[in-house]
Order: sequence, then C-alpha cells, then structure tokens
Amino acid sequence: MNEIMNVLEEVLQGAGDILYEGYRTRLDTWTNKGRVDLVTEWDMKSEHYIRQTLGRRCPGHAILGEEGGGSLDSSGYLWVVDPLDGTTNYVHKLSYFSVSVACLRDGVTVAGGVYAPVSGELFLAERGQGARCNGEPVRVSSVSALHEALFVTGFPYEREGRIPMLQRMVGNALSHVQGIRRMGSAALDLCHVASGIFDIYIEFEIKPWDMAAGVLVLQEAGGTVTRCDGGPLTLDGRQIVASNGVLHAAALDNILKGVV
Repeated sequence: MNEIMNVLEEVLQGAGDILYEGYRTRLDTWTNKGRVDLVTEWDMKSEHYIRQTLGRRCPGHAILGEEGGGSLDSSGYLWVVDPLDGTTNYVHKLSYFSVSVACLRDGVTVAGGVYAPVSGELFLAERGQGARCNGEPVRVSSVSALHEALFVTGFPYEREGRIPMLQRMVGNALSHVQGIRRMGSAALDLCHVASGIFDIYIEFEIKPWDMAAGVLVLQEAGGTVTRCDGGPLTLDGRQIVASNGVLHAAALDNILKGVV
C-alpha cells in the first residue's frame, strides 16, 4: 500500500501540473461529447499522462478512465481516473476543478485522492487509515440541524425528462437547509464534505470516476454515503447521497422527499 499511495500522489500532482498549465492559457477549442458535456485537449493530456505513468509504475493493473474507457468489472487492481473533473468550470476559467484517481482491489476501493491544482488542496485516503488534506487529518462537520446545513449538489448533463425531479429536490432543500451551492466538481464536493465545508451532497447520473476517490476520502473522514433510496452505494449506481452522517436520515427524508 505504501507504493500504491506513492504512485497515487505522483499521478495526481503530475496531472494537476498539466491542467494548471492549460488553465493559464487561453482555451480556444473544445469538443462537445453531449449538448453541454465538454472535453478539452487538457482532459486528454491529463489522462494520457496518468495512463502512461500507471503503465510504467504498475504494469498489469487495469485502468478505467473517463476519456479512455475501461471496465469497472476488472478483477485484481483497477485504477479509476477522472483526468479533469469540472471541465465546464475549466473552460470558463473557474478555478473549481480537480483530478480524481482511485485504486480498487477486487472491487473494493483501497486508496483514493483528489487534487485541486489552483487551490493546492491534495486530498488522500487509504482504507482504514483516515483521510488527509495536504498532510493534515480532515473530519466531517458536527452540524446536526438541517436548517444549519450547507448543501451542495450537481446537475446531470443528460437533463431531458429530469428537470421536474431536480426542481423538487432544490425546492425541498430551499425549505430546509441554510444554503445551497452548485460548484461543478463532484470529486471536490465530496472532499469538501469530508473536510467539513459542506454538510450534505446529492447528485444523480454521476459516473464511477466522478465519485470513486471522493467517496473513500469522505468515508475515511467519518462521513456516510448511500444511494438516494438509502441503500448501499455502488460505483455504477449513478446516484449518491453523502453527508456528515448525523444529517443523513434528515437529508433522505426531507431533501429527497417526493424525488425518488
């Protein structure tokens, strides 16, 4: 595991350096994977670097990446990679974006990290060993009242037919929480619940690479994650409720009332 953690930190920082270089330049071109789902050359450069480094440092390990594909069903060691989480922010020069990388062993996430190259936040977690940001332990908040909670969410790229559901969720949240934020990087949102900045996070149509690393960081920081119906979370389940644990039942009962 020491070697896994060393490799994890290396690829996060290396990919982050690539993204930061692109962030400082003018982005004139990008490609639409969907109507509002973007990809830039820097997404591709970041994932290429990560795949090359993992291939050299961890030969024989499988890789699932947002841009390069792969299978979540791989046995043995599997690296789940989001080379740029928050591409829309990136294109618009908003600094809230990250690199997210997790390592699974026989389907269980054993290590995960998220790096935000502009803020310099480097979140790392090893199963059973806690979570840290820039070397310091992180812990979820102790907020216990829903009206004192800061709620963060995200909206899916595939929006057709889902807008009424999203409107109900936001309406419910507005009636119960202290504030709502929509930041644009699921991996960072999870890490910021882990570090006590946010108290609750909910998103639909989320992909494995968006949440694999952040979920482990949150769990190791004392948080709770489930499906939107309260069932056990799976990385291919396309939905997530994450919280400081104390507020989890209230989030399911109030923010998601009539939604799922």
